[in-house]
Amino acid sequence: MKSLCLPALLLLPLLVSSGPAFGQAKKLPNILLLGGAVSEEQGEAVQKRLMGKAVILQPEDDTTSAAMLANLDQWLAREKPAVIHLSPAASASPEDEANYRQIIQRAQKQAETTALVFASQPGDALTTALRQQTKVTVHDLSAAPDSVAGAVADCVLRQWIVLKYSKPSPPRPGGPEAAAKYREAEKAHDAEVPEMYKKLPIGKFQLPESADAWKQQRPDVLAKVVASLGDLPPRPAKPKARLISRELRPGYTLERVALDNGEGNDISALVLIPDKRQPHAPAVLWLHSSTPDKNGLITPGEDPESIGEALVRNGYVVLAPDAPYYGDRAENVPSGPRDVYHRGVQPYANVTQDALLKLNLWLGRTLWGMFVRDDQIALDYLCTRPEVDVQRIGVTGMSMGSTRAWWLAAVDERIAATVGVACLTRYENLIHHGNLKAHGLYYFSYGLLKHFDTEGVIALMAPRPFLALTGDLDYGSPADGIRVIEEKAGHVYRTVGAGEAFRSILYPDTGHVYTAEMRREMLAWFQQWLKPAVE
Repeated sequence: MKSLCLPALLLLPLLVSSGPAFGQAKKLPNILLLGGAVSEEQGEAVQKRLMGKAVILQPEDDTTSAAMLANLDQWLAREKPAVIHLSPAASASPEDEANYRQIIQRAQKQAETTALVFASQPGDALTTALRQQTKVTVHDLSAAPDSVAGAVADCVLRQWIVLKYSKPSPPRPGGPEAAAKYREAEKAHDAEVPEMYKKLPIGKFQLPESADAWKQQRPDVLAKVVASLGDLPPRPAKPKARLISRELRPGYTLERVALDNGEGNDISALVLIPDKRQPHAPAVLWLHSSTPDKNGLITPGEDPESIGEALVRNGYVVLAPDAPYYGDRAENVPSGPRDVYHRGVQPYANVTQDALLKLNLWLGRTLWGMFVRDDQIALDYLCTRPEVDVQRIGVTGMSMGSTRAWWLAAVDERIAATVGVACLTRYENLIHHGNLKAHGLYYFSYGLLKHFDTEGVIALMAPRPFLALTGDLDYGSPADGIRVIEEKAGHVYRTVGAGEAFRSILYPDTGHVYTAEMRREMLAWFQQWLKPAVE
């Protein structure tokens, strides 16, 4: 270990990732481990797990609460830690409790730049008192059956990721002026698309004339939709999950689990369990977009309350799985971590996306099919949770997460209600507008357009409730295509007597965004159809 100039503080060796020049493109966050519950040896193991992602700082001797309190301001000023992981000694005196309370309060004053988590065992008097008095997040070290270092690494990295992205996004163009520019650009772009691409042999979705006709037609539509995903490997017969870490947060418990997907690429996922809920509560599967990973569920944005916290406050159990090559799965790709990073920065997943697309095509699969398969495995696991009412499971997401949501609901009838935000897309219209580049390679299935467009996929959800929330300036979701979906999928819903269960809101002069109004509509839709109630 290499000593810093600071008294009583050691810097565990910074290990460089096997990615090219990782760590040189940007400064790594400092993580400060305080307290005796995490040993020096475990601290070194944490650093190895976070190689190239963070710098671990750990005091050598000053592990008492009094010493930590005395040195805290100095450490905060000089090291500017992004995360403080504070763990108490095995037994704590009243003086220790007062010291810990002061440490927490001082750190929480810097909440915009420093995240703090108190590591302990739930149920002990100290932890209970601190939770009630300081609203601190408690990292449950007793829930690390395999590795304390793994649990600590998982916990502190999550705090850093959430802190890093907990900033309002820059405003996107909207309003009449932006709408005029968008439509002018769209018209010019449409004129550039060669006519041959507007005359492709695309199948037409047959509108059923009656509920009985749809009952006869639906199995064939479902078979074609499933076939377009490719020859997928069977899902594990019985869901298997490993608990990585557990946090007790204000109002809910957060668990990080690893789900066996049967292909050697565990699905990393978050589970949020409300403190106040029905014995068998409704649940929501939250699917992330192409930008963040599962941690987006608990990351505040324009609203200071994250979507996950809004859902648990309303009594839902929530599961958020990582898609292939996202989050904790990013380096588990055909070429290993070498191609994950470019100049020390993880790119927009392009290299890993390409590699997985090519590999799956060789195996007769589509990458999109593997996305849907993993989301079904996540749903398999959610149905095993004892807190969950399996008859009341919803699914939602934005952008890529929206598409994941309505594809999953189409092929799996265990989904009782669906909300798709900012990505209700018809493929033929994307082609006509020359907008295929609006979506990554992950997005495409095989041969679907030989039979019909996405109205066929969405119709499979009928009569189960579906809500779509889309801006009419969304480049990846042309408004003229949305109107076709509204007409054709809406027809199926009306035909089976469930017209009220299909709703599409097209927001005028609005782009690819998730607005506060959209969030309210999402929550209201699940309230209407899943009817959660907190006892």
